[in-house]
Amino acid sequence: MTAGDPRIVDLRARVRDERALLAELNARVSPDIQKLLKPASNLLDDVEGFFLAPEVLRHPPRNEQQMAEWLGHAANVLPLGGNEGAHTFQRMSCAILARYLVGHG
Repeated sequence: MTAGDPRIVDLRARVRDERALLAELNARVSPDIQKLLKPASNLLDDVEGFFLAPEVLRHPPRNEQQMAEWLGHAANVLPLGGNEGAHTFQRMSCAILARYLVGHG
C-alpha cells in the first residue's frame, strides 16, 4: 500500500478540504463558536495521525480487504462525511453551520 493509492489520496484530499472549511469558519465566527468547531479539527487530526500516517499504513501488513476496511473506518471518522455513527450529530451541526455561513458571509 503506497501513499499514491487513489483511496489514500482521496482521503487526504478530503481532510485537506475539511481543514480549509474549518479555517474559513474559524475566521468568521466568535471565539465561543470556534470552541465548538475544535472537535471537528481533532477528528481530522485523528484521521491523519491514526489512520493515514505512513507508518500506520505499512504496519501491520494488511491484505486488500483489510486495507479497504481500514480506509473505510478513516472515511467514517471525517466530520462532514462518512456513515452514521457516534459523530453524526457533530457532522450535521458542522454542515448546517457551514451552509449558513457560506450563504450569509
